[in-house]
Amino acid sequence: MKFEKKCCRCGYCCLSEVCLSGLKEYGALEPCHGLTFRLHRGKLQAKCQLVKKDLVPVGEGCCISARAYRNGIEHDFATLPDSEKRLITRQKLSGIGTHLSSKKLKKVLDNLN
Repeated sequence: MKFEKKCCRCGYCCLSEVCLSGLKEYGALEPCHGLTFRLHRGKLQAKCQLVKKDLVPVGEGCCISARAYRNGIEHDFATLPDSEKRLITRQKLSGIGTHLSSKKLKKVLDNLN
């Protein structure tokens, strides 16, 4: 499958919706417990513990149909610069309950930029 925009592994898509594999494994828990974050080359990256590339093309491209609004202007999330995608993900992580411990969540938020 080809995607117009590359994946920056910000994790926003997995924070926004639990996929069928996540539902099967964990139920309707949000965010999905299969979503983890790791440091890679100095940047925090989202990683899915469940999905195989033949089921869902994780990391192959950004195709999320989401809109981001800034100063009253609508933007297609997939077309935003990677730094803005990571900032939006950080804001979403800050505002939701998560299975990550507060110490681990703080580390994730501190490194997600």
